[in-house]
Amino acid sequence: MAKYYFTLIASLLLLGCGDNGISNAEGGAGSQFNPNVNYGSFTDSRDGKSYRTVKIGGRTWMAENLGYANPAYGASWCYGNNASYCTAYGRLYDWGAAMSACPDGWRLPSDADWYDLVQAAGGQDIAAEKLKSQTGWNGTDEFGFSALPGGYGRSCHRAFIGAGNSSFWWSATEFGAWLMGSGYNGVEADIAIGSYAGLSVRCVR
Repeated sequence: MAKYYFTLIASLLLLGCGDNGISNAEGGAGSQFNPNVNYGSFTDSRDGKSYRTVKIGGRTWMAENLGYANPAYGASWCYGNNASYCTAYGRLYDWGAAMSACPDGWRLPSDADWYDLVQAAGGQDIAAEKLKSQTGWNGTDEFGFSALPGGYGRSCHRAFIGAGNSSFWWSATEFGAWLMGSGYNGVEADIAIGSYAGLSVRCVR
């Protein structure tokens, strides 16, 4: 089942810039955070937005997706071109924008950062269950990473898929991505996608 699921997702990602419509999934961060986790906080001086942070595996991660709207290079947008999705899930960035989106003192995580996060959460086959929020899908959020299913976008025709069912994050490895899906407890890495893809950003330090 897992192999079929990720083969299907990878096929969708590789379709290029066709129009696949807009998901009708309802966005909503709501009570995404684990009340049993001791979160830190960070305020982005560029726009005044505050983020919860959490320490996992020796690194400090933002515990929610980045929502900075004006990266120096590239493009970013809201899922479905709907501002409520930015409120719920943060912004989607093409790879160029993702590379410059994190605030000073933070960085776009490398594949090594993601790998270490996944290992700290029990390994690639089970980590997603422990990293997903308790709301929105099938997570325990044991470590406070509080991942929500923010979906995926394509910059050229603003086509969107997957909100409510999956989430995709950039890594600093060229066009590298990490994926979690609803109904599957593993984390998939290194899906080959183009720079036009619109994925979420989690910053780390």
